[in-house]
Amino acid sequence: RYRPLHERIAALPNMTYLGELPVERVNEEIARSDLVVNTSFAEGFPNTFIQAWLRGVPVLSWRVDPDACLSRAGAGLVAADVDEMVATIRSLDASRERLCELSAKALQYGVERHTTAPGEALIGLFRGLAAGADSAGSAVST
Repeated sequence: RYRPLHERIAALPNMTYLGELPVERVNEEIARSDLVVNTSFAEGFPNTFIQAWLRGVPVLSWRVDPDACLSRAGAGLVAADVDEMVATIRSLDASRERLCELSAKALQYGVERHTTAPGEALIGLFRGLAAGADSAGSAVST
């Protein structure tokens, strides 16, 4: 089913089809990238977006913008069509400064929203409340 596509990719000098990879290798490939390009036109919340952000790699997505994390949070950019995607890639290639700004925003968004840091703070709060309850309980029972 995908043989014709794989053959077309193989004929391109600047593109390589890697096939199915373990998640660690995918993370390595993403980390070596300047930009993750999403060409799906319908998607839930793609894990590849999170994988990219946590490596400081912004996402350029065709129409998919889950929770407006690209358009409002600045973790990347959204394109309405393929022509806009091409123009955006060219623009970012010409302005490495803009790409670096997007990379910093992507990493910040990823760390703030998609790491265990918020959960760790909540766990610390619960532990503190539990310790306070234990102390209060001890004082009452004596």
